[in-house]
Amino acid sequence: MQSDNKMISQLEGLRGILALSVCFGHYGIEQITYRFGVSFNFHFAVDIFFMISGFVMAYSNYYAKQKPSFVRFTIKRFARLYPLHLLTLLCMLILVQGHAPPLRLDIFGQHILLIHNLAPYTVNDAFNFPSWSISVEFYCALLFFMLTNGIPRQWFKRLLPIVLFVTLLFC
Repeated sequence: MQSDNKMISQLEGLRGILALSVCFGHYGIEQITYRFGVSFNFHFAVDIFFMISGFVMAYSNYYAKQKPSFVRFTIKRFARLYPLHLLTLLCMLILVQGHAPPLRLDIFGQHILLIHNLAPYTVNDAFNFPSWSISVEFYCALLFFMLTNGIPRQWFKRLLPIVLFVTLLFC
């Protein structure tokens, strides 16, 4: 199992590099690299990041010695995602003052409640648009947990592709 932990650690490092690539992409690095003849399409980093995250979550869920309850899983996901979401939300509030349309309290409330970008709440012109992935990741993880919790291990490998496909359809 030691080599498995090492593999997950290496994937975490790759996820970190991909996350930084996405951040640089949102800051317009494509325009800078294009001037030097280098194409940098950060949208692929988003796709690969989500695929690796799904693999890590499925792998961890499959090999967990003791699966957490739904409430514990939800609290852990929330604690992992929400602090950074709140920090960036507050930073964006400061940065967009005077440069964006007036703040709509309904959109701000959706961000606070982590329900932005969930139908029917999808707003493409929100002041913190890149955070769409936080709400989607949070609820997809909960859906994944609900679909895979309680499935016997011998069926897990067979059902995992179906569960992932259904999760993608609803997220």
